[in-house]
Amino acid sequence: MELLGCLHIGVIKASCKLCSPVVHIAYAASDSCLVAQDPPPAHDTEPAADHFELAIAIPSEVFATSALKASAALTRSASSAFVLVGYAMAYYFLSLALRTPPLAFAYATWACTGTILTILVSLMVFKQPLDVAALLGIALMVIGTLILNGFSRSGSH
Repeated sequence: MELLGCLHIGVIKASCKLCSPVVHIAYAASDSCLVAQDPPPAHDTEPAADHFELAIAIPSEVFATSALKASAALTRSASSAFVLVGYAMAYYFLSLALRTPPLAFAYATWACTGTILTILVSLMVFKQPLDVAALLGIALMVIGTLILNGFSRSGSH
């Protein structure tokens, strides 16, 4: 909430940044001008904790996706259980990691790193080869993520 006031008989303008209604209240003021703003919201975690949580979320998602492939469309019970546990862990830790950084930054890291790790698993475990177009796509993903996370001023870390 933001409060702004003027000298003598004036107006307080109260507005919330999340909603558009504005309330005007008349008041009698002294010789000074009243200006008050809410402090910026406190973050529950340090950025290092968000990175740690993202570092747990990404391999959990890769593990779950790999188990999904091995589950034969969820027809194998052991692999299907790994899918459920892996995705539950992945999304739980992703939700924790999203408390502080902007969504675009965290999701770009999640998507790019997860895709690359999944490709490595598909190469090593499932023996699925890559062609030149796939390698080019991976390179573009990495470049885009580096630009977004390293150079963009769209949000603050």
